[in-house]
Amino acid sequence: MSRFRIVAQGVDVSGVNAELDAHPELWNAHRYRTENETSPHRDINDIWLRWREPGTGNDGNSPHFSVDLPAWDTLPSLHPIVRNLAHVVDARVRGGILLTETPPGCQVKPHIDYGWHAEFYTTKLYLVLQSDPRCLIWCDGEAFNARAGDVVQYPNNVVHSVVNDGIVAHRNVIICFSC
Repeated sequence: MSRFRIVAQGVDVSGVNAELDAHPELWNAHRYRTENETSPHRDINDIWLRWREPGTGNDGNSPHFSVDLPAWDTLPSLHPIVRNLAHVVDARVRGGILLTETPPGCQVKPHIDYGWHAEFYTTKLYLVLQSDPRCLIWCDGEAFNARAGDVVQYPNNVVHSVVNDGIVAHRNVIICFSC
């Protein structure tokens, strides 16, 4: 049985990509996951769109309801996509939303997501904005190549990673829901 479930395909992500290209300053404004040398995410770039309220002292893995961060308003093409996906999975609560970019030759090291956020927001969708045939998402020993416009779900409570051996950065939006 495959660890990967294709939730949707052919989602038009051209507007989101155009908005991203117009706002390179959004990348790495918050280095929560990438600044630590031991982080499995240290080689990638992030844009936080929804997370805990800034300045609350909450590390994000303590109970909280995610709020829209300023970058969310800069990517309005993403808003209807997220609303539609919430309906597809019958979501009750929208959690963290994170845009990631794995540059060519880089990877997200194998890891398991732990903590309150990963346990409360049990439905995690990956909307692929840009990829390369040589970029593989790994989950529990199984590899998957997702294309731009694919929405994929796989468990984050088992070992997973991303390896980009391609020539194009792999961009995806991680959208967390509680259903």
